[in-house]
Amino acid sequence: MDAYKNRHRAKRNLDINKDPLFADPFVLTTLHKLDELERQTRLECDPHGKDRAAFQALMYASWLVKHVAGWAIDHQRGLAENGLHFVPRGANQTNNSPSYLAKRAQVDQHQHEVAGSAGAPLDPGQLRLFVFNVLRAMPRLGLPHELIEALEALDFGQILPILAKAETKKRLGLTEYKAKLAAVCFIEYQYKRGIKKLVSIEDVAHAFQVSREAVKDWNVEVREALGNYEVERVTTMARNMGAHTRTMNSGSSLVLEAEKKVGKLAMLAAAERFKARAKKPTPVKSARRPR
Repeated sequence: MDAYKNRHRAKRNLDINKDPLFADPFVLTTLHKLDELERQTRLECDPHGKDRAAFQALMYASWLVKHVAGWAIDHQRGLAENGLHFVPRGANQTNNSPSYLAKRAQVDQHQHEVAGSAGAPLDPGQLRLFVFNVLRAMPRLGLPHELIEALEALDFGQILPILAKAETKKRLGLTEYKAKLAAVCFIEYQYKRGIKKLVSIEDVAHAFQVSREAVKDWNVEVREALGNYEVERVTTMARNMGAHTRTMNSGSSLVLEAEKKVGKLAMLAAAERFKARAKKPTPVKSARRPR
């Protein structure tokens, strides 16, 4: 059943009464990986590689949460889609009040998990509420409480310091720089696939509605804004993808995947984001239902 796609037993056709969670091979394997990373990074060990190990540990932990509690994340997404959030218990007197019971009836429904598992597109207000719903349930992660409060404050038209814009001398925002970087990657990818850079530059200029001379300066511009290593990292990946798929048929799965990541599809999507920067931002509507 599609609604159960994020319930680990349903995905593997396991018996809910005979197959305990702690015996699931994926759970055991992931816990083993987490245990190994913890052993390798203790304070008495050589710290070389610790940053990568810490990132991997959190990544594995997120896989584990998705595997064992994906249904709960689906529920939070479904709540957000309907402008709802977790309803906490109060004192005994309020727990029997009509308003509390009405709120509980709204959230205690299977339809929210079903809606969340469908993964329908959410508008910015719903996406924000989805993030709020998930973070609110995970205080043990140690994330700043101020961040959760700041997400909620946006629905009141208030921007708290943790979400305030940083002071910067950069001329453009992150969206514009990343769009330009996608264009640079596209040019490098195409070049390794045998297409001259002038041809790709012309394609970028047309899609972004800028001059060819402007596009030629973007390689240097994004390096100054995003850092040389970050640009070299992603452009190298683009070149490798281009070289690897050069002789492949345009309909092959690897080429189609490369096109989405660094090819023309990625470039055109970046161009749309770049052109949207000139439009006046539209205030995001709150996804929450009236209190």
